[in-house]
Order: sequence, then structure tokens, then C-alpha cells
Amino acid sequence: VRESQSEEMVQRIRCLARPDLITFTSPSTVRGLVGLLQRAERVQWMSETVNASVGPVTAAELTRLGFSSTVVA
Repeated sequence: VRESQSEEMVQRIRCLARPDLITFTSPSTVRGLVGLLQRAERVQWMSETVNASVGPVTAAELTRLGFSSTVVA
């Protein structure tokens, strides 16, 4: 994601309501979204929503970053 696109995503995130569920398909999507949420000051969403992971490696990345994976597929 280019820096200009990243800043646009941060602004859009700030306008959103907290999601009910976030699905992660890889460890890089975990790191990417956590980074965007931190910049948007919305990282608490990760603790307030259901986090679903595709595979144990993705779930492990959530755990490594201090979040839980409620569903692992």
C-alpha cells in the first residue's frame, strides 16, 4: 500500500463504526490492519470484536501481537 493510499485508509477507518467481526487471512494482514488501526487510534477494536483467522499461523500472529483469535478455520 502506497503512503497516500495508507493515509486515505486511516481517514476512512476513523469514520467507521466498530465491526462485529474481522477476518484475517495471513499474518501480514494482521500486521497491516493493526498498523492502520494504531494510526487511526482504533486499535482497541481488536480487543472488542470477534477476530477470525485462516489457519494457526495467522492465529499465532494475533496472539504474538496481544490479541485473541476467537475463530480459527
